[in-house]
Amino acid sequence: MRSRFPSASGISYQFGPGPLTPAIKALVIANVVAFVIDALAPSAGLSLWLGLSPQAVLKHGYVWQPLTYMFLHVGIGHILFNMLALWMFGTELERIWGTRYFLKFYFVTGIGAGVLTVLFSLLPFAFPFGVH
Repeated sequence: MRSRFPSASGISYQFGPGPLTPAIKALVIANVVAFVIDALAPSAGLSLWLGLSPQAVLKHGYVWQPLTYMFLHVGIGHILFNMLALWMFGTELERIWGTRYFLKFYFVTGIGAGVLTVLFSLLPFAFPFGVH
């Protein structure tokens, strides 16, 4: 007769989605490197040059910012939780979709969010930045 419950020997436990996949590893490294450089040399203005400023994109032609802002983080908590979320959700998506499709998704959504931020900044009211 089969038991209703699996035996203890047939159960395996795992924390999180498992080891880093290739794209997730590369993204985590890129984010951490950018964070460390920005933290060690704040006077270099990395955040001003690479962070997303709709004014800089529109008035000064800093068209790279809707891409580069994705790799900058404000503090240790910001990068830790972002990398945790990237590992938790991205690893499984990369395994299901494959590295190429996952990276396409990652960059299309990230750049898309940056472009939408720039476009929303053109609205005649303070919608994207809150009302003060």
